[in-house]
Amino acid sequence: MYSQGVIASGSIRLLALAPLVFLAHFVEEAFGFLDWFNALVEPDMAPRTFYVVNGFALAVTALLAAAAIRWRDHNLGLVLIAWLSFLMLTNGALHITASFMFAEYVPGAITSVVLYLPFFVFAVVTICREFEVQPRAAMIAAAIGAAPMLLQGVSVLVDGRRLLW
Repeated sequence: MYSQGVIASGSIRLLALAPLVFLAHFVEEAFGFLDWFNALVEPDMAPRTFYVVNGFALAVTALLAAAAIRWRDHNLGLVLIAWLSFLMLTNGALHITASFMFAEYVPGAITSVVLYLPFFVFAVVTICREFEVQPRAAMIAAAIGAAPMLLQGVSVLVDGRRLLW
């Protein structure tokens, strides 16, 4: 008999799609997001910074998803929720908000609607069920994860300044 931590259920294996969901969003952003962003904020973001930040985010996403699938640890599930809240929920919501605020397409908005937000919901539901994470704990982890991206987004959309990267 195999240990529950080693053999993942079908739904938990789908967490392995997180890096692919991120890559799809990155590909959409690659066609104009940096130009859109730099027209809005000071100081400009260099293309190298854009690629380094996204490469780092891809690596973290892949490592956390793989670890979650492998170990199904309760605390690791909370960390993954926090990370996906930062990366997908809040970033996706900011892309959508910016599209409405400026009444224009913001590169990244399509994958935010089609992939980021649905995948985030799926991941949270799966983690709550498979890792026995309580919804309240999941909401707290999501709020903690969302905070840095939310601060960055508000600063960009309201003040035209970037705070973080």
